[in-house]
Amino acid sequence: MAAAQVHAAIAALYGADPVAQKNANDFLVAFALTNDAWEVSIALTRSDDPSVQYFGANMLHGKVKSDFASLPATHRASFATAVAARLDDLASRGPASALAARRMCLALACASTRAGAEAATATTNRAMALASCASADASKMTLALEIAAAIAEETRELDRATRVECVCALVPRIVEVLGLSERILDAAARDASLAGLRGAALRAALAWLRLDEDNVGGCALSPGQLSRCRAGLLRGAVDALRVDVASDAAVEFLSAVLSPGAVGDDALDESNALRAIIGGLCAQRDAMMAGEEGEDLARAVCRVAVAVSEKDAGALARPDAPAECLNLTDLVLCAAEAHARPVMEAAADYFLMLNTVSVSSRHPSLGEPLFKRLVGACVRRATLPADFTTWDAAEEDEDTFGRFREQILADVLDNCYGMIRSRCLLEIGGALASARSWQDAEAAVFAARAVAAPLRCVLYTGSHTTAFAW
Repeated sequence: MAAAQVHAAIAALYGADPVAQKNANDFLVAFALTNDAWEVSIALTRSDDPSVQYFGANMLHGKVKSDFASLPATHRASFATAVAARLDDLASRGPASALAARRMCLALACASTRAGAEAATATTNRAMALASCASADASKMTLALEIAAAIAEETRELDRATRVECVCALVPRIVEVLGLSERILDAAARDASLAGLRGAALRAALAWLRLDEDNVGGCALSPGQLSRCRAGLLRGAVDALRVDVASDAAVEFLSAVLSPGAVGDDALDESNALRAIIGGLCAQRDAMMAGEEGEDLARAVCRVAVAVSEKDAGALARPDAPAECLNLTDLVLCAAEAHARPVMEAAADYFLMLNTVSVSSRHPSLGEPLFKRLVGACVRRATLPADFTTWDAAEEDEDTFGRFREQILADVLDNCYGMIRSRCLLEIGGALASARSWQDAEAAVFAARAVAAPLRCVLYTGSHTTAFAW
């Protein structure tokens, strides 16, 4: 009876009657809180209707999330096994059931981790076996990655005692799971039909790198350690920056790996790994600078470059910095000069981080030559569109543009003034003198206003001879 009512409610939910939809939604929300929801949600996944399958898998996932503790402890492992069997069935039904199968992966991971270390390990084994079987295609590899990522992510949500138990059981498998992601990234680089797997592979790898008993979210391996055991994973992540569907996942993965908290035990390995990542970023130059088509890649590369600078700005800026480090700075600056506002937004913190390195400890090219160009880039990015008349008629959002100028560009210009003093004023004055439109002139005036506060401070403290030293 309950199953029939739920089927009818699902049909009404997907119908066209708003009143019936609301009543159905209210009924289903209330039903999900009952004990009958366990059995009925599993039964729904046996339906031939993909939308009903998905609804059942989604209800089951929510039920496990909220009420797993209500299951008798002796039944939990067997319940996880039953969920795994339903996943196998959905996976065998083909593309129409793919969404339900992916949702079932989340339910399985959620149930397994809450059932304890043994069940979590068994589900990890299932994911690895699914990806490694001879008949593994893109759909099976997707499910394997979904399970792997969800196991690690769900572990972070457990109570401390269960989390510590699961983490201790799963941590020895990190390199193995990273190997799965590495193999899939390598395969995707050679087979365009697998490009969609790159993002899933990187998300799974990152989830496992973040496994830790204390749930602080740091990376288990530093760049050097990761390079020693899974160098192909780092290469694959950098290559994935060029793939639209994987770019955000690649940025998140690389930024996490480069986080200052991930410290290795071998300085040479860390240096070599950092240089390899920098070299990979620099190799994107041609694609980045290919007009508007390169803008998304340029933004992604700049975001990772910021993570590199936060990891070790000194390595990028030191007087004997290797060529690839200097090339990265030039690449980020060229991207900021050539592309629109989103790229400058992504790049700004890179220059601010370089400025944390004292001038005496910095390569000569990272002084006046760099910051003169940066002033010009800031003025260009501060310029209103050529067809601008009023904000009401503009495609540009006034608040967004205002925040960009007053927060990001003003901060960068302040740093430029701090570095090159009067040269900054000369660059701004030159931009004003050469303005060909009122928009150009207005941008130069904005830049002058942005450096006015530190300039007034210099004048009031009586150090104007330094401020205006030619």
